[in-house]
Amino acid sequence: MIASINNKIKIVNIDNLNFRKGPSTDYEIIQSLPKNTQVEILPQSDGWILVRYKDILGFLSIEYLSDRTVQVVER
Repeated sequence: MIASINNKIKIVNIDNLNFRKGPSTDYEIIQSLPKNTQVEILPQSDGWILVRYKDILGFLSIEYLSDRTVQVVER
């Protein structure tokens, strides 16, 4: 059976966006994400958004992300 669901995806729109452990620049950087990286969005708070990237949870500033919705097909 194939189930189709919509996941909200955002795209990094600058080079080397800092992926952080918490929702501010005071938190440690997990890694830097290159431009055009796709991330799955989760809850948002005060200009920061919790995202999943390669099964790692972290925070990005929403200011540097572009909107995009993609359809994910699960089998």
